[in-house]
Amino acid sequence: MSVQGTAHWFFTRVGVVSLKASCSQGFESFLFYFRESYDQNHSVLKVQKAAEEFIKTNLQKEGFQLVRDNGQKLVIKSPSGVKQAIFIQGFDRVKDQSIKIHTREFNHKFRPDVWIALVMFLPDTEPIDYLIPTTVFENPDNHVFFHHDISSMNDYYSNVEIKVFTKGIEKLTEYAFAYQVDNLK
Repeated sequence: MSVQGTAHWFFTRVGVVSLKASCSQGFESFLFYFRESYDQNHSVLKVQKAAEEFIKTNLQKEGFQLVRDNGQKLVIKSPSGVKQAIFIQGFDRVKDQSIKIHTREFNHKFRPDVWIALVMFLPDTEPIDYLIPTTVFENPDNHVFFHHDISSMNDYYSNVEIKVFTKGIEKLTEYAFAYQVDNLK
């Protein structure tokens, strides 16, 4: 049975990865592509899990209770009883220059009680965490924060983007965890 030109689908923890293999490429080539894809997805999962643990630890140090924990999405309760929703996103600065998040994660609404916790990982440094209210995407600056609204075609593809680059770090620093954590209380 020939596999030439046939798409093979492998289900991974991140999603579906499409790999093509042909008899002329050989099995070794096929395995190389599969391993490369797996390693990349595995690395993304490790960064995301580390980000989730880092944010949860920092929030608990500040006296917040985890009301609901769905991994990447949290509902927290402040010491004063205020509930907030937090979407956690890990970010490997060496590999990526921006991060995109589907607006469906926020039900396509930017509310003041919904936040993005962005955790940036750099080699040989502590992770850097940011708390960004989703309301910044109502009127984004189109420098660091972008809202790609494609609702005229299909809401499913609308997303927000945060770009991290040297000149944009100053703007992003305004949203450092230490500066924003009091706004959650």
